[in-house]
Amino acid sequence: MAQRALVLDFGGVISKTLFETHDLSEKALGLNRGSLRWRGPFDTATDALWNDMQAGLITERDYWTTRARETGRLVGKDWQTLPPFLSAVRGNDPSQVIRPEALQAIDAAK
Repeated sequence: MAQRALVLDFGGVISKTLFETHDLSEKALGLNRGSLRWRGPFDTATDALWNDMQAGLITERDYWTTRARETGRLVGKDWQTLPPFLSAVRGNDPSQVIRPEALQAIDAAK
């Protein structure tokens, strides 16, 4: 019998992007709604740093490290890398950021 597999890209496919979940991030961090204004590909006019990355002036890693540092400063943290930022904004409840369509695709593939 042939083996079957389902391969999914996690970031943005299975889970919602950080851009889409600013409200959840702000709540998790105790920030006022609208504190995180950068929207990346969803509204490039709000995000000069995203445009710099798209133009090849900085790397994607540089982009996210900068966003982690900026957000950390808003809450009095010194986040020099992405993992502590992601832990703080994503928390322990992945159900809020997992796309229902991804779960449906996984169920259909079983």
